[in-house]
Amino acid sequence: MDNGATPWYATVFLGTPGQTITVMMDTGTTNTWVTSSLCSTEACSTKQYKYDLILSMTHNEVPGATWQNNDLGAWGEFESLSGKDYMRFSDPNRGGINLWIKFLSAILKDASGSTNWKDLDMCGGVGFPVIFDAPDEPNNPESLLPIMLNQGLISNPLVSFWINGDDGGCIVGGTEPSRYDANTLNELLLTSVADNLNLWTVELEQIQRNSTPLLDRPVNLALDTGSSRFKGSPVLIEYLIDRITTKPDGEKLPTTFSAPSLVQEFPCLTLEINGHRYTLQPEDYIWQIENSGLFSLQFHPLDVGDENTILVGSVFLDHVYSVFQYEAAPTAPYGYKGSRVYIYDKP
Repeated sequence: MDNGATPWYATVFLGTPGQTITVMMDTGTTNTWVTSSLCSTEACSTKQYKYDLILSMTHNEVPGATWQNNDLGAWGEFESLSGKDYMRFSDPNRGGINLWIKFLSAILKDASGSTNWKDLDMCGGVGFPVIFDAPDEPNNPESLLPIMLNQGLISNPLVSFWINGDDGGCIVGGTEPSRYDANTLNELLLTSVADNLNLWTVELEQIQRNSTPLLDRPVNLALDTGSSRFKGSPVLIEYLIDRITTKPDGEKLPTTFSAPSLVQEFPCLTLEINGHRYTLQPEDYIWQIENSGLFSLQFHPLDVGDENTILVGSVFLDHVYSVFQYEAAPTAPYGYKGSRVYIYDKP
């Protein structure tokens, strides 16, 4: 829908009997949330599924929990109330798994003039942030990965992602070696800004327009599976848009257009990360907007609070196998925090 959110989602079942919920598996948030049947706003009107706590025989209230307002700027806001219930999903090796988990039951509200929440195909999200929220706070959700670690369901503190067209997988606690080329390992340490923004940020050394470097310095790149396009620092994004859309003869290309043939007039973009190069073809970063016939450049200014940081989701992550690794951290909630990202080429 060209609103910057990921096109990826997984299906889980919440409550007893299990209610179908489609969720983003999201490295860009601390929240585990679902759209609630309490929501009657315009932003919730298109949701295929809504969790109805009254229909679940196992829903529990959380003592001390109160309604919270969460301001998300250009996206709008959501009101949330934490509750507890069983989340069930299927592991191909071990069958169905039930987890007793605290999550946010949400009421969504779009910002004025926006339809971002309304346009989301999925109805919730499961967060895999760099730093988990303290679970003892009644208004915070719990986090899937550390709960699975603490219950002995997984032994490796990591989550990995692969996408192949409309098929894909999010593996909590493991990887799928057949989906990546082990000889292409790129081990990325997190940049210092990651803890401040709670994003998995690594150093982006360069972006090339065909063979022309565009950056005069390295910048921070946040890898966010809950996003689609490049977005972030307005200064950086607007500069990149200008350089990408200016042809060698000075002619300007539009950022939104209807003629499919125009896509091929845009350059290839090569990202250099830790000495490895990843090339995006024009059709990788120019997407057709659903139900409109228009094509749109997938770069969007968004103030994330750091002028040296941009983030990207599926525009880049669709083309690699990504592994988000945690490490033991006794002072962090649950005793874990993010440590590095591994990127592999697909086989």
